[in-house]
Amino acid sequence: MQASAQITMYRVHSTVMSRRTRALRHRTPGKNRWVQHVCGGTVLVRRARPASISEDLLLDHIEELQRLNKEGRIEVRTPSGQLVDLQTLEAAPPPKPPRKPERRRDSIADDDFAVLQPTPADVPDIDGTISELTAPIVTHTQGRDPAKKRKSKREKK
Repeated sequence: MQASAQITMYRVHSTVMSRRTRALRHRTPGKNRWVQHVCGGTVLVRRARPASISEDLLLDHIEELQRLNKEGRIEVRTPSGQLVDLQTLEAAPPPKPPRKPERRRDSIADDDFAVLQPTPADVPDIDGTISELTAPIVTHTQGRDPAKKRKSKREKK
């Protein structure tokens, strides 16, 4: 049995709706169509539907793909999603994941004990009554008297 030659595949992604390439697209003349015919019209590329092409087809139409990439209309990627540089046909290294911030260690030194300490108004005496109150007792807010009935919208007119 002969070993079959491995065919390298690429994915052509449409970047017509991408915000990242908007400035590039506005500099180029003509309308940016959502459906693009690339590689001499043999491959149809739509937004959110990348097209798979072989390395031979990529090399045959490299000038056209470089021009469309420069205009911000397409991107060529590997099947794993890495961006391909069309000058060297090498995949860019995968981006590093963002660093997660370190969690602060829970320490008793960081606790604010002034908040946790009860005020004297909250501590009852032995018999259950509160003898000294340091904070004033507020029965209701200053807005309206709760004994008065509210007027309806009809009565206000």
